[in-house]
Amino acid sequence: MKYLLLTLSLTIWSISTQAQSQLAMSFTGNYNIANNDLNNHFENGIGGSAELYYYFNNSPFAVSINFSINQFNATPNYLKEYKSKQENIIDFSYSINYYTIPVILSVNYRFFCKKTFQPSIGIGAGYYSLTHKIKQKGEYTSDTKISPYHEFGIYPHIALIYAFHKNIGIFLKAGYNQTFNSYNTSYTDIRLGLIYKI
Repeated sequence: MKYLLLTLSLTIWSISTQAQSQLAMSFTGNYNIANNDLNNHFENGIGGSAELYYYFNNSPFAVSINFSINQFNATPNYLKEYKSKQENIIDFSYSINYYTIPVILSVNYRFFCKKTFQPSIGIGAGYYSLTHKIKQKGEYTSDTKISPYHEFGIYPHIALIYAFHKNIGIFLKAGYNQTFNSYNTSYTDIRLGLIYKI
């Protein structure tokens, strides 16, 4: 058993050492521009993303997996409209938010891999968790209504890396999120952060 664990540990270490130069991680802050129906009820939102990249040896192609969390706040008009439709004897205040949590697999093509400025293009697809949250607040009570949706979506995107060091760079990315199901959602995200080799 001891030898099995030692062999397994050495194998994992060997694989991770060989793959070390091929992996990269990015962390970004997101500014999200609401499109279509989302724009009718919600203001532009903010969020954050983490993405893990695997670069193929001597190739401009990479695959990546991305995880994001984004929030949109209701417009004043939407809040007013929603409140006017409620038939409450007690005067409540409301907050309405919309959340997206996409998990996206992407294929990316990077130009000028050895240069300081490295533009790239890509296309992704995956799972989107969408949540419409309404919170009712009163002097003595509060109530929260949550409506979750689970949809498939696509994510075409462009990016630019400014590699100020061989292992780290400033990362700028813009992409279009579009889901397909009973509650279609679309928004454009603009991401800024860091990318580094791991």
